[in-house]
Amino acid sequence: MVIMAHYCEVMFDDATSGEVPEHQAFIYQAAIPALEKLGVPVRVLRSEKTYTSVFMGKVTRGPKKDMIRSFPVCGKCYVQRDCKMHPIRQYQKTLPSDTVQYIGIAKNEPQRLARLRMCFDLIIARFQIPRRWMTR
Repeated sequence: MVIMAHYCEVMFDDATSGEVPEHQAFIYQAAIPALEKLGVPVRVLRSEKTYTSVFMGKVTRGPKKDMIRSFPVCGKCYVQRDCKMHPIRQYQKTLPSDTVQYIGIAKNEPQRLARLRMCFDLIIARFQIPRRWMTR
């Protein structure tokens, strides 16, 4: 049995990570070296697309066709789809069919998501964005 770890890094642009600097430091200075010291090779996956290229990309269909995508909408995050899930799925296609995948989820994930929701609501209130403009 071969054990490997994979980390998919979303890049802001071609040279800058989209990770929070503290997370990036932890991943590259602590997590990856610790795993490699245990004999677990780590492969960093990246998409050809970046946050900036997706942000400036144009909508290709629907009522907003040809408009610039701009800021990702909660629940419809095309950055997550294009910059994180696509390279993971492409890599999975190269693995044997009997590969077992384990996904790590933070212990505080429900609290983190609640904080994000609260921040989203504060932004809506601060800039008086009508709820009808929000899509789900």
